[in-house]
Amino acid sequence: MQRRLLFFILPLFLLASGCTRTVSLQVLQPAAFKVPEHLQTLATVNRSRPENKVGAVLEGLITGEAVGQDRSGARRATEGLSEALTRTPRFKVVFTSIEMQGKGPNQFPPALPWPLVDSICRSYGADGLAVIEKFDSNTTGSTSSVQRKKKDKEGVETTYLEYTAVLRTRVKLGWRLYDPKNRVILDEFDVWEERGWDEQGLSEQEAQRRLPAQTFTVDETAYYAGIKYGMRIAPTWINVSRSYYPKAKGTERLEADMAEATRLARVDRWRDAARLWQPIAEDKSNPKAAAKACYNMALASEWEGNLEVARRWVQKAWEEYGSKPARTYLATLDRRIVEQQRVDEQMGN
Repeated sequence: MQRRLLFFILPLFLLASGCTRTVSLQVLQPAAFKVPEHLQTLATVNRSRPENKVGAVLEGLITGEAVGQDRSGARRATEGLSEALTRTPRFKVVFTSIEMQGKGPNQFPPALPWPLVDSICRSYGADGLAVIEKFDSNTTGSTSSVQRKKKDKEGVETTYLEYTAVLRTRVKLGWRLYDPKNRVILDEFDVWEERGWDEQGLSEQEAQRRLPAQTFTVDETAYYAGIKYGMRIAPTWINVSRSYYPKAKGTERLEADMAEATRLARVDRWRDAARLWQPIAEDKSNPKAAAKACYNMALASEWEGNLEVARRWVQKAWEEYGSKPARTYLATLDRRIVEQQRVDEQMGN
């Protein structure tokens, strides 16, 4: 039952080109390292408040940052962290309103005293702390123009300038992960995230006016930086693409079964589709059709979470029928099997 929960396929057909169809498969990506199992609930703390408030205000005047912009961004970063961690049952996140002074955007401050970590964890029913120890954002903008042509109702062609305004925001977050039970800092890591926006207009001012506010871009970029850190410390769902063969040439019965199996796959009935593919995969009288059916059987098995079975089917397609796409899929499944072992360990399975 656990394996069925770890692998499921979205019935979303992204592409139907050439000889294959492509579907989106959602799988658990392992974290960068294993977090001890006794850490189930994490409380968030923002420790990136500027130590020198006057200096922070002056920096904002120079860079154009709004007052409190990084503070708002840090809050959004913790929301992004929570979003990533709630994608799996590994962690529960508790938000706190705790804000502390740091040492600025470029250096980690001394670690929090363990008695203070213990006190915060007790107050919020947490097993550990995820702390933003430093935060910095930088936003730059530019405008360019290009000459366009258009025709009026009478067919008269005129030229005009189209302006494009671009905004780029970069956020750097410094995270620490505290384990009070073992009195260790499990992680100290910088996360960088950059995102961009662009808008068009008939004047430079119009294009710039259409861009989002800088406070919004910092908040959004920080949010995704929080998601990125969550993906570092916990197994997280990601989307991957897989292909399968909807058709194969052969007898009238074979072609009809391939078409019916494709219809079943399109409505997310992969197990029923596999019942039609399997006889074709085992019939060596038509090697090309068998290779395609073996490949499809591998995908159906991966959908079920049976990675070893999937590997056997795709290995058969490669070794017995010489399918070059199967060789690539085989390497992909080998990586998946290794990653699944890491996920099982990290999830305590």
